[in-house]
Amino acid sequence: MGSQRWRTGHHYRPPLGALDLVVRPAGGLDYGRLASHQVEVHLHDVTVPLASLDDIIASKEAADRPKDRHAMPVLRALRARLGDS
Repeated sequence: MGSQRWRTGHHYRPPLGALDLVVRPAGGLDYGRLASHQVEVHLHDVTVPLASLDDIIASKEAADRPKDRHAMPVLRALRARLGDS
């Protein structure tokens, strides 16, 4: 691959809010684990598989970037609010 740099994700800002598409999540999370814990969201006529909240939290903890640390209190509060479901 030489000097070619591969992106680990893409960030979009559509009119209804920010959207991150992560290609290589931090923390050693692989596709098999993410798929086994996925949450399905129905948007109009499309079912969209999403990473579970716990997997998102684990990835952000492993990445440990300033923006991830900033998001952690909100994500943990959401997890507490949702409970173990």
